[in-house]
Amino acid sequence: MSPDIDTTACVLTTASVAVAFLGYYLLAGLGRLKSWAGYAFGNPEASLFLVVVQRLIGVLFLGVFLLAYAKVFLSCTLSELGINYHAPLATLYWITGLAAVILTINFFFSSNPNNLKIYPQARIPKWGVLEILLNSLSWAAYLLAYEFAFRGLLFFICYKGMGLWPAIAVNAILYSVVHIPKGKKETIGAIPFGVLLCLITVHTGNIWAAFFTHLTLALSNDYFAVKANPEFHFSFQKR
Repeated sequence: MSPDIDTTACVLTTASVAVAFLGYYLLAGLGRLKSWAGYAFGNPEASLFLVVVQRLIGVLFLGVFLLAYAKVFLSCTLSELGINYHAPLATLYWITGLAAVILTINFFFSSNPNNLKIYPQARIPKWGVLEILLNSLSWAAYLLAYEFAFRGLLFFICYKGMGLWPAIAVNAILYSVVHIPKGKKETIGAIPFGVLLCLITVHTGNIWAAFFTHLTLALSNDYFAVKANPEFHFSFQKR
């Protein structure tokens, strides 16, 4: 990592992450993209296709573009940005413990009407092997880019340039702001969740616990909601 990580580098990195998210939201939310998905695949298949494409757009903006920024302007290695194998046992403990808590909570709250309005994101009635595979892999790719942007690039650069708690504050605030489109509940909840993920990242020195925790949250939200909502169902019959 470049030795010139100071407040200016933190500001530029924060702005880069914010611009990347803005670009992602603007492109992923285009009405033309939604219309094209409906025309090409029809409904309800268009819903899953659209969600997968939106997540891949996120991978492009939050992963590829921000990685290029880190390499060109900050001379960072992936290891310095949390893509490493530091503290494997601590990382595994955090992943296992948080996954157990998240799965328990989501299991009991999956039938909440407000939850069923949001999840699963792909509003397709039948969930077979192909649908589950596409949904899960696209979630994993998107959230890896997402956690690289937040708990990797943004957090480690601000941590080096400003110290722990200012870095956590910047991270949690921006993390909350990008949840505004998902409603008040998730916007507020993103603050303590974001702080927790930053503290875990400090403890482990990598983004893997944050990534797998976030992935567990996303997938359990989707699949518990499929099970709880009579409009959707799992189907594993041969096509």
